[in-house]
Amino acid sequence: MSIYIITHKYLDSMPKLDDFYKWLYVGAYKTEERRDGYIYDDTGDKNISEKNGSFCELTGMYWIRHNSKDDIKGLVHYRRFFTKNIWSEDTRHYLSEKDVRKILTKYDCIVSDRKYFSKKNIAENYRCLHHGKDLDMLEEIIRSAAPEYMDAFHTAMSKTYLFPYNMLIAKAEVFDAYADWLLDILMKLEAVENLDGYDAYQSRIYGFLSERLLNVWLIKNKVSYTERPTLQLGSRTRYKIRTEIEKRLRHSLYFLAKLDDLGGNK
Repeated sequence: MSIYIITHKYLDSMPKLDDFYKWLYVGAYKTEERRDGYIYDDTGDKNISEKNGSFCELTGMYWIRHNSKDDIKGLVHYRRFFTKNIWSEDTRHYLSEKDVRKILTKYDCIVSDRKYFSKKNIAENYRCLHHGKDLDMLEEIIRSAAPEYMDAFHTAMSKTYLFPYNMLIAKAEVFDAYADWLLDILMKLEAVENLDGYDAYQSRIYGFLSERLLNVWLIKNKVSYTERPTLQLGSRTRYKIRTEIEKRLRHSLYFLAKLDDLGGNK
């Protein structure tokens, strides 16, 4: 079992974690410096490291899919981890190997606690935050390449929540199947997409779209999953409180969310 911690930079001090947590440096094609303790997404049998600018952590997902032989595979971030206690950053609260194996005797995968949005639905939220044409083009790709997913696509886009950050821990066959489907769809979109005029943030469209596509895949394939809390290192207490309230109310506290953003909680 391996859970890969996605990072795009070197950390001054790496937290002490169990050995099955492994550091995966993404966008590694841009750096010649190599340090002990890191795996690089431009190595292995197959990689798409050079796509990192628009595919974000998905270059890490691709690397895991094609280079990891573990029976259980996971993806988390250098500042986001699955935890049993969102109020503490102590690593002893992160999911252990025993925790993960026990959970996956009942479920096929572990996803992040759902995040609610203030807009009417996920599709409208995407159009508000990003370029709406990308979502339209994605729908056409699915209609053409995977029409059996169209009902699930519309269902997922009509919801007011998603499972964020592309964080996932799953049995290998589940992780690999999802990665294959997701990356095939996104590469088909990439082949016809035009990012001229997009800034560095908006160019990360495949990372943004994949957060919306996870629920499509779960719905269509009836994959059993469990949601688990996510710790964001350095987040304010008010952010954690708001997140917990949103889960209970099942909708976004939009104005409090804007206050958090203005306060630099990104």
